[in-house]
Amino acid sequence: MNLIFTAYTHAPKVLGSQQLTGVSDDVKRRIYEKNILVALASAKRKNPEDEVALITTDMPGEPLAGELSRAGVKVLLHPFDTYVMPEDFRWKLAFYKLCALTWAASLPEYERILLLESDTLTMEPYGDLWKEADEGLMLFPLGHTWSHPDRQPIRETYRILFPQEEDLDPAGRTEPLNDPIQYGGEFVCGRREQMTDFTEICLQLYQRILQAGDRIPKEIGDECILSVAAGIYNRKLRVRDACAYVYRYWTDAFYLVATNTFQNPVCIWHLPAEKDRGMLYLYAYYRRHGDFPPKEKVARVLGMPGKKRPLRLQTLMIRYLRKRSHAGKD
Repeated sequence: MNLIFTAYTHAPKVLGSQQLTGVSDDVKRRIYEKNILVALASAKRKNPEDEVALITTDMPGEPLAGELSRAGVKVLLHPFDTYVMPEDFRWKLAFYKLCALTWAASLPEYERILLLESDTLTMEPYGDLWKEADEGLMLFPLGHTWSHPDRQPIRETYRILFPQEEDLDPAGRTEPLNDPIQYGGEFVCGRREQMTDFTEICLQLYQRILQAGDRIPKEIGDECILSVAAGIYNRKLRVRDACAYVYRYWTDAFYLVATNTFQNPVCIWHLPAEKDRGMLYLYAYYRRHGDFPPKEKVARVLGMPGKKRPLRLQTLMIRYLRKRSHAGKD
């Protein structure tokens, strides 16, 4: 059986998501609950044969508990007992994803495991995704440059953890490791045995981070451990690029989107800027209809490009010039 899950825990007065800065704790929690329902209900509707679950520290109250049950989504309880970072780490709650992933990898009833963030929307079935996962651990590279501000703390942390450029290896060997590329925390997928090996490396990195203490940049999140661990894991086993199945779309003032919603479509849309906007619309729609809107409507709501190139005046002029050129009139 395959497991698709989102991990969530809550603590008051923890900063967390930049998109929800200034929002009260109670409102923030409810927004996350609505996102969780959208993420997991959409995954279940497209993959009815797979187990879909919320892994969390406390049993959710109503209305989320009833909503998840009606959507066929399970609730699995697990304490936040590893990856507990210091209080001054902004993203300390995000590390619960790694805690939940480590525990999920220990459950023998699951053959393949997929971790998703709560601000995701599943738009296609996972058939090919599961086949790809049989070939190696799947992670989503963000394409960040060497000096990208989100990647710099990851490279800095790696240099602190491995000052002699020595690499952890499950077999106990050491060898050089290049500075890690950055992988996203919204998607981790693989067979259970692969995930077990990978999470063992993640746990070793966590212990090194604790030993390094105040030298570690406070702005790191779970993506730091995932990225460094991926470079180490890739020395022995294979990390596969998940870009064919997931993409991170930025739909606010920072606008970074793609047409892979329709052309060569990915299964999973990650929508970090839509937590308190488009995801709330999708939640309300699902509550009314028990389903999600057609893809074209979802794309419009989220400010995504459509199926075809927009027909603008410049496009018509280009078509006219092309026609004249092909006719030999220019």
